[in-house]
Amino acid sequence: MAKPFAYALMAEKMDAIDRLDIQFRWGGYGFRVHRCHLTSFPAGKIIRFHKHSEYEFHFIPRGKGTVVLEDGSFPVHEGQFYLTGPNVMHQQEADQREAMDELCLHIDIVPLEDGENAQWGERWERHEARMCI
Repeated sequence: MAKPFAYALMAEKMDAIDRLDIQFRWGGYGFRVHRCHLTSFPAGKIIRFHKHSEYEFHFIPRGKGTVVLEDGSFPVHEGQFYLTGPNVMHQQEADQREAMDELCLHIDIVPLEDGENAQWGERWERHEARMCI
């Protein structure tokens, strides 16, 4: 018995979250969400090499495939998460026999001017954000 697809509502309206205006700060960085959408790749589908000007967070909720980056090819499957940074060339391929779904979060991460973040967060938070970014 197949388990229900947790993102079935998004499959009906794949761009429903795209219209939300989400912005926040963490330490000395500003975050702005551009898009968050569900993409479905039929078996064998290839999205040829491309890049984005923002960070792209990828989560595979169902299926399997391959992501090809400049430094190699990597298998991806249900439950995996990967990140492509700004201007990183990447290609996505669904498995030849199995479709693949992907949640994509496109987000800008920008350092804030000193005056903008001087009062934002505790010292440890600013340090933590700087180390992660």
